[in-house]
This record gives sequence, structure tokens and C-alpha cells, in this order.
Amino acid sequence: MWSSETRSPALPPRLRDRYCTVLYYIEYGTVQVSDHEALAYTDLALLKVRESLQVSTKAPSETLGPAERIVAAGRKLFFEKGFQNVSTDMLAREAKVSKASIYKYFPDMAGILVAVTSAEAVHFFAPEPVTIDSREALRSELIRFGTALLKFLNRAEIVRFTQLMYEQARENHEAAGQFYDAAYGETLAHLATLLREGQEIDALRSAQSPEDLAAQLVGMWEFIPMVRVQMGKARKPFASPEAWATKCVDTLLSS
Repeated sequence: MWSSETRSPALPPRLRDRYCTVLYYIEYGTVQVSDHEALAYTDLALLKVRESLQVSTKAPSETLGPAERIVAAGRKLFFEKGFQNVSTDMLAREAKVSKASIYKYFPDMAGILVAVTSAEAVHFFAPEPVTIDSREALRSELIRFGTALLKFLNRAEIVRFTQLMYEQARENHEAAGQFYDAAYGETLAHLATLLREGQEIDALRSAQSPEDLAAQLVGMWEFIPMVRVQMGKARKPFASPEAWATKCVDTLLSS
């Protein structure tokens, strides 16, 4: 496992706090995951298994520990089959662990879904902290973040996974709600922080709350392009992620 000498990766503060907290649990063998710890553990675990997941159909490496194999197997199966169609038996077989091991590290299957989804969000954030000290700095960071998000949403397995989650939301309200929080919660919170910083230096003069502005920006970025995909009008949502992210940011900043 990881030692106390493990170097903390460059993560946004919220995820970095999870990383540091979970190192304690891992180091001392007291991983008892309930809610925030589930997210923390898999944020870290997915970083470790990322290279073994270069191809979505690749089986988790047997050299990984049980928790990491559960994360890798969950990601693979959820993306292939949809959350509702994955049983604990299937997950245990894919991860090469016992069912008891799954519940040792995660409270339930929804916890694994949340953790996998949350860990994916790491890829949207800047590798180093960003200082918003001008309107151009705000614009540049919003465009960078939006481009990374839209490129992620353009990936075929993410398109399929999102479709499956929408289809299954009515049957599993709890998992759907947790998926929303993990998929959109961190994104909206991060954008609201950037926009608040922009308001504080008068780079953004809108009287609306940062939270409302963040929701509007995500809506502009995703709504119609994602609807086209869900309705079968397009195979991927964004022809040019950077160009679309830029147009939406400029529209928000000009309002």
C-alpha cells in the first residue's frame, strides 16, 4: 500500500484534503468507509490504477490491492453495462475479491459508483492552484476547465455511461442522486469558487450569485449538445470542445 512518504499529487484543495485524510486510514489499516472516506479512498485508488485502465475493456491488474481492484472493476463494469445491471457477484468476480471484501471498503454499490464518478472529476482540475487576479485570468481558467470537461464528455464510454445512468435514474433514485452529486457537485462548486473570486476583483460584475452563474455556464456548455446525443442526433456532443467552451464563457462574461 502507500506509505506516509507517499507524495501528495497536485489536486484541488477539496480532493487534496480527502487524499491526505485517507492516507492515515490506509497506513494504519483502519479503512472503514462510510461516506466522505469512500470518495477519498477511491480518489486515491483510481489515481493508482489509472494506467491499468487505458483500455476500458481491460481487466484490473492482479498486482493491485483489493480496494484498487474493486475500483477498477466497478469503473469497467459500470461503463460497459450501466450501474443497475452490475451485481455484487459480477463485481467480485471481475475484481477477484470476495463479496465480503467489497463491503469492507465500501458501504454499498452506490458508494462505489459515487467514488468512481468523483475520482473521474480529478481530470477537470488544473494541475496547480490557479490565481484569479484579472478578467483575462478568469476567462482563461474557465475556458481551460470547460475544454477539459467537454473533452471528457466526448469520450465514447462516457457518452454511453451517461446514457445508461439517465435510463436507470427512475429505478434507483438514491444512486442517481449520488451520481449527480459526484458528477456535477464538484464541478459546480469549483466553478462557483472561480466566479466568486472574479466578482471579488471586479473581473465579473454580475449581481447574480456565483452558484447561479456556475449553473448557467454548465447549462450552456452541456444542455443542447448532450440532448442531441441522448436523442440519437449525434454520436458525440462536441465537434470542437475548446471552441464551444470559449463561446459559452464569453457569453457569460459579457452578460
